Amino acid sequence: MPSAPPALVAAMRHGPANALDPVLVAELGASLDEAEASGRPLILTGNDRFFSAGLDLAGLPDDRGEMGAFVDAFDEFVRRLFLFPCPTVAAVNGHAVAGGAILATACDFRIGATGAYRIGVSEVQLGVIFPAAAFEVLRAAIPPERTAEVLLRGRLTGPEDALANGFLHELAEPEALAARAAERAEELGALPREAYTHTKRELRGGSAERALSQAAGKRERFLDTWFSEESKARRAAILRSRKSR
Repeated sequence: MPSAPPALVAAMRHGPANALDPVLVAELGASLDEAEASGRPLILTGNDRFFSAGLDLAGLPDDRGEMGAFVDAFDEFVRRLFLFPCPTVAAVNGHAVAGGAILATACDFRIGATGAYRIGVSEVQLGVIFPAAAFEVLRAAIPPERTAEVLLRGRLTGPEDALANGFLHELAEPEALAARAAERAEELGALPREAYTHTKRELRGGSAERALSQAAGKRERFLDTWFSEESKARRAAILRSRKSR
């Protein structure tokens, strides 16, 4: 059996919490470009206490048109990651919230560090809807019996519960996380590429096509909720809470 090429590690290092904004999404897209051009598996991880805290609540555009362009870019990146022809592994080193949890869940295999951090999607708590690709990623991963708890309540959990909720496949001690992710990426990368890519597309292609067909309408509904007075008040409360810690 031929050996797999070494994985490309895309380690997010963007501000204190790897919050998602146009710059980080563009950097992640460049990592996909590099992995695809070289045919290497991709490991996505974070740094310090955060995998990613989700959308940058304080730094995203106030203009609806600019925010809409960002939503389109994020949605396209999530859809591309979901269907990426090379194997992808998420090494979830810390908090993975909302968009951060969606990034992890779009990967083929997700390994979480043990420890005291939170994983989950809090969009309903924030008062916004899910963009199209994000919702399809979650629909594909979360067991049906857990959808009410995970999606409707928007509750964040520790890594042990994240296993049952579909966000993670296994846990590793923090000091072993990088090595375990590399091991899994090498294992997946050694599989016959054409068969692997075809099987992934067969599994996920319908979901991705549904997301693409709904993207424009869901973008507008997302923007309606994002700029609603209720959502703005909830974001402001979260930011005040962070400053008081």
